[in-house]
Amino acid sequence: MHNVPPGKYAVGLYEALREAPPERHAEIVSAFLKIVVRNGDASKLRRLGSAFTACVDDREKLAEVRVASAEALDPGIQELVRTVLSRHLDRQVILREETD
Repeated sequence: MHNVPPGKYAVGLYEALREAPPERHAEIVSAFLKIVVRNGDASKLRRLGSAFTACVDDREKLAEVRVASAEALDPGIQELVRTVLSRHLDRQVILREETD
């Protein structure tokens, strides 16, 4: 057994996908999953998924932001929030709105 941490798997998968044409992505993910299982690390798949999302967000400079408000924000306010946070975080902001 190799005892590969989920973060290391995530970076490896990200790099493999980034360098390959999109039509090869399914093949790469399939081969990757076989390696994870062969290494006896199937129990790490959930953590690996979270690590992969974090890796993509970091490498692609993305930030998912959840905004809760009493009523739905109008599109102009959404764009203002997205713009201000993007500048502050130096990342592309993906806004997830929740209304209470």
